[in-house]
Amino acid sequence: MRSLKIAVIVMGGLIVAGIVIMVVALVQQAGDGAEEKVGAARPSAGAAAAIPLVNLPRGSTIQQMQVDGTRVTLLLHLGERRHRLLAVDLRTGELLGTVDLAQD
Repeated sequence: MRSLKIAVIVMGGLIVAGIVIMVVALVQQAGDGAEEKVGAARPSAGAAAAIPLVNLPRGSTIQQMQVDGTRVTLLLHLGERRHRLLAVDLRTGELLGTVDLAQD
């Protein structure tokens, strides 16, 4: 009976230790992602020359902008009931996709 009590106490301690290790690992992982986002949002002074340039069609105006993580989607008004959606990577400035919209 005494060895059963000892076994239960040891196993309970192992379960608690395992849960503590999992919580610590989750907190560290969540902290690493936040640091990357902050670092990406604040470029260094030397990186000012590397700011990406997105060319917009001549005469277009930005009607809406939606930011989703590292992507931005722009709704452009091209005139004459025509619109265009542009998806752009915020880190590189790469054009991810274009969709032309027209009203009937």
